[in-house]
Amino acid sequence: MEFSKKDTFQFIKLIIILTIVMVGIISLRIIFENEYNTAVEFVKTNPDSEIIFLVFFIISSVVSFPTLPLNVLAGLLYGTLVGGGIVIVGAVIGSYFTYILVRYFKNKRVHTFEEDSLYAKLADHDFNYQTIIFLRLNIFLPTFLVNTVLAGSKIGRFKFFATAMIGFTPFSFLISYLGHLANGDMDLFYRLITEHDFSKYELF
Repeated sequence: MEFSKKDTFQFIKLIIILTIVMVGIISLRIIFENEYNTAVEFVKTNPDSEIIFLVFFIISSVVSFPTLPLNVLAGLLYGTLVGGGIVIVGAVIGSYFTYILVRYFKNKRVHTFEEDSLYAKLADHDFNYQTIIFLRLNIFLPTFLVNTVLAGSKIGRFKFFATAMIGFTPFSFLISYLGHLANGDMDLFYRLITEHDFSKYELF
């Protein structure tokens, strides 16, 4: 199987982005050590912390608050599977609430749109599954913007819900895994950097 130059470039760009994200996670883990320990203690002492986190994630998604840091935090606090699952559920529910709100205001205003306006054309447009999933998987596009555009189009509830589930799943688990990695295996690296005396010749 041969890869085109475009595919190779996209793969390299993805690796660079993931590397930057990983470095950022480790840096935040070090900088906000006290805050992180407080969050961990809260999770340990509150059995309903997953529900609280989920509700906060949903609200953040609806009000267009950046959810990537929360995705990382989910992996840090709950691990890859649980953290990723919370993020997926929160992102889908939050997106669906956005869909409902946009549709409510759209139905009230659709009769006031000019026929040749962008809003009128969007209201009559039905995105196909491939395009919607591509938009969902594109990490450069803000989730709130994608939700608003799709909700303002002609697509139905099922298509919106199904593509949200498919589109959010891969990167939700991936970012949660990176967060979990920074909390678990990368702790060794963290201790090495902060505790080792590099003035000595030997490494260990």
